[in-house]
Amino acid sequence: MFYVKPIRGLKKVYEPISPEQFERIMGKIDNQKDKALLAVIAGSGIRNGEACTMLRSRLDLENKRFYVTGKGNKERVCFLTPRAKYELKKYLDTRTDDSPYVFVTRKIYRFITNYF
Repeated sequence: MFYVKPIRGLKKVYEPISPEQFERIMGKIDNQKDKALLAVIAGSGIRNGEACTMLRSRLDLENKRFYVTGKGNKERVCFLTPRAKYELKKYLDTRTDDSPYVFVTRKIYRFITNYF
């Protein structure tokens, strides 16, 4: 008897959105936290869970970089686009709490979960 490996289906390749589409989406968002979160995720390619647990202490706006802990509990450096830096700075300037997380809920100031 022979063993034949099953044929795997082709993975769907998703097309990235255009800069014009991104700007249209950003124009529809009225919450600064949402704008900052979308700009960071879209600009750096980090996972949703990584963005939700970003720490302020690991954020370096001046050098446009930050560190996240990803899969396998591995830390890596990520970079901010100029747009992400702008939106993130604008969002952080509105914050008055002392939470260690970058993106927090409004009432209890802990990190957000399952955002998207």
